[in-house]
Order: sequence, then C-alpha cells, then structure tokens
Amino acid sequence: MADIHKYPNKTVLIYLMPALVDLLLSLVIFVGTVRAARLGGDATRVGAVLAVWSIVYILACRWIGQRVTPHNARRFVWAGCVLFFGSCALLATATDYQPMLLLMGVVGLASALFFLPFQILMKDVDTAGGRPVTYSVGLYTFSWSLGFAVGPMVAGFLMQRGGSTAAGGEGLGWRTAFLFGAGVAMALSVALAFAFRYRPPTAPPATPSTPTHPSRYADRPNLAWLGWTGAAVGIMALSIIRTVFAARAVHELHLSDGMIGTLIFLLSLAQSITGLALISNRTWMYRAFPVAVFALPGILGLLCFGFGRHLAIFLAGAVLFGVYSGAFFFYLVFHSLVHPERAGRYVAGNEIVVGAASFAGPLIGGIMADTWGVRAPFVAAAGLCLLVAAFQSIVHARMHQKEMRSHQ
Repeated sequence: MADIHKYPNKTVLIYLMPALVDLLLSLVIFVGTVRAARLGGDATRVGAVLAVWSIVYILACRWIGQRVTPHNARRFVWAGCVLFFGSCALLATATDYQPMLLLMGVVGLASALFFLPFQILMKDVDTAGGRPVTYSVGLYTFSWSLGFAVGPMVAGFLMQRGGSTAAGGEGLGWRTAFLFGAGVAMALSVALAFAFRYRPPTAPPATPSTPTHPSRYADRPNLAWLGWTGAAVGIMALSIIRTVFAARAVHELHLSDGMIGTLIFLLSLAQSITGLALISNRTWMYRAFPVAVFALPGILGLLCFGFGRHLAIFLAGAVLFGVYSGAFFFYLVFHSLVHPERAGRYVAGNEIVVGAASFAGPLIGGIMADTWGVRAPFVAAAGLCLLVAAFQSIVHARMHQKEMRSHQ
C-alpha cells in the first residue's frame, strides 16, 4: 500500500479493502436482523436494526466529510477497521435485543469512518494510474458488492451451528458469526497498520500532456442529483428486502438462516457481476432506454420477494433485483465522480443518501407490513421504482433532444 502509486498495474489490490469491510458490514446487518426476528420481533423491530445503523451513519458522514482530506484519509480508514473489530467482539456478548441495537449504532460509526475516506483514497489512486472513471466505478461496485454477498452467506451457515432453542428460537451460532467478523476486522486492522506505516512520496502534479479519462465527460450534464433520486428509492427497496423479507422468511416461510443468507448472497453476487460488466460501456448512464430497462428486473424481483412462496421464485427474485441494484449503484457512483471538481461533495452526498434511504426503508416498510400485511411494502417499493425510472428516462430524453438541437 505504501508504494501503490509506483505500481499502477497493482492498484487493483486497493479494492480488496471494501470487499472485506462490506463482508463485515453485511454479516453484522444480516445477523442482527435475523436475530431480531428469531427473538420474536415484528417487522418494525427487525427494521429498527438497520435504521439505527443508518441514522448514526448519516450523522457520522456529515462530521467526517467536513474533516477528511487525502492527507488524513488513511487514518480514518484504519480507525474504522479497529472500531469494526471492537463492535463485532461486543456484539458476540449481546444476548438481548436492546444492547444489540445500541451496538449497531457503533457499527454505523465504524462504517462512516471507513467508506467515505476510502472513496477519497480510491479516487486518488485511480487518477494517478490514469484509469477511466468507469473502471473505478465498475471495480468498486464489483468489490463491495462481492463482500456484501459473502457476508450473509457465511453468517447464515455459521448461525446454524448449535441448533435452535425453544425459548429464543436461535442457537449460539450467532456468537460464532460475530466472532468470525471480529477476527476478520482484527486481521485487516493489523494489515493496514503495517501498510500505512510509511507515507508514499507526494505525487508530482499532472502535466497537460497526460490527460485523464474523465475529461471525455467534461461537457456532459451534471446529473449527481438524478443519481441520488434513483438510488434513494433503490436502496429503500433493497433495505426492505433485507429486513421485511427476513421477518417474512422467519415467521411465515420458516426458512433456515443458511437459506436466507444464500438468497442475500445471490442478490449481491448478481449486483457485483452487473457492476463489473458495465465497465466497458461508457455512455449508457446518459441514455433513457437503458435506465428504464434496468428498472424492470428490480420491479420483478421485489414482487418475487413479496409474493413468492417457493425457493425457485426467491432465487429468481434475488438475481433480478441484483441486476437492478448493480445498475443503480453504478449510476450513482459514476455521476458523483465524473466531474472531479465536485467529487468530494458528491461522495459525501452519496453516503448521506445511502444512510437516509437505509433508515427510511426498514422503518416505513416494517410499519406497512405490520399494518397492511407483509406484501404491502414490496408493492409500494415496486411502484416507486417504476415512477423514478420513468422520471429519469424523461430527464435523459429531454437532455438528448436538447443536445440534438444544439448540434443542428
């Protein structure tokens, strides 16, 4: 890591960090939500697990965004990994719902300490290597999504160790899952401590003879706000799957922890592959038709999770929604990085949108499920996805018409 600017062909190694940290985060969120359901919680209490993480994440991102710089970003990243270790270790001792909920807030702080500063490091490294912005966006989406895929699958099978109890509806496997997360966080913290021992020499300023790839988008419109709009609805829908479906899977469908984890794994795996596949396409983010088409599998996936009763339907729903989420996450990050002079503010805005949507989705979805039935939040989310996709497509179509008139 210390000499990573000297070896641009090896900068891909930096993307191992978000993969491992998102493995930790998805493991904690999965174990927390499933435990809340198995401890007798309704959909609202299950949703509160992710909501508490989200509200702390939002507040912490605002604070960190005002203080992080390329000079101190690595210290924030390392502190986030250390706090992940401490919170996972303490979660392994939290036998009741309330202390687990409190520690989810600590995980929210750890997440903010890592993710926002990491994106500044990522942008600095890939810019130094002369890589196109679509490369950074696609590989980042692939990396963190793959970590998010592995976490729930590993956690689900670890939670099945020790069987279940009649009183709590769970065995002691949840302790093993949290301790596994603590071990990964400790190893990552130690590795980063060694990697960050020496500060790399200050990179020489770029010369006019070495243009960067993002300049090809310099005359393109600033659409970060449109990315935030689409991502807000998409992340709300994703958080409903992670919480309301988890409650439905436990109480109504009686799925095992391992099977629930496998479904979330498949969703995030499809998301990661979609992000990687979109690296080679440099223009779809500005066209109406692809934006509209990507919404279709998301809507179908939500309906599969809300109305399906057989495993095959849930597996199909996971893949379908994963394609949609991979596209809207790629769209979000691309439009926040494509104009470098605004990237710092937009990256902070991305994290606030992620936190706010992850807060609103589980709470609203949980209340809807407890009031009108478990299918209601999935129908509402599908409708919102349709409306937002139509709005985005209209915006892109009008911009395209304006560009055509300007060239005549």
